[in-house]
Amino acid sequence: MDNTDCILCREPVTNPVCHACLADAVAQWIAEEAPERIEAFWRETHALDGADGVRCVHCAKPVGVCTYCYTRTIFNWLRDGDLQLSFVDYFNFDFYRDRPYQDRFE
Repeated sequence: MDNTDCILCREPVTNPVCHACLADAVAQWIAEEAPERIEAFWRETHALDGADGVRCVHCAKPVGVCTYCYTRTIFNWLRDGDLQLSFVDYFNFDFYRDRPYQDRFE
């Protein structure tokens, strides 16, 4: 694994947007959908900090976790079918995989 690979899936990071930039958007969504979970969300997100990798195209921070793994991590953390469905509507980075999010709802 080199520093262009995701620390979770070990695949190359092909969409270089860091989880911190994604987290800002997800936090806005959580604040509207489940405000009581915002502090726990930030704890979950910060658990992924510290990785080195390619630079984010938005903020130039290292991208250690790919967008797929970050959104999958948050999706699994939500543990609520209605919240998960809404989350997928907004943050589906499942473009090239075999539909793991959608299969849960069929």
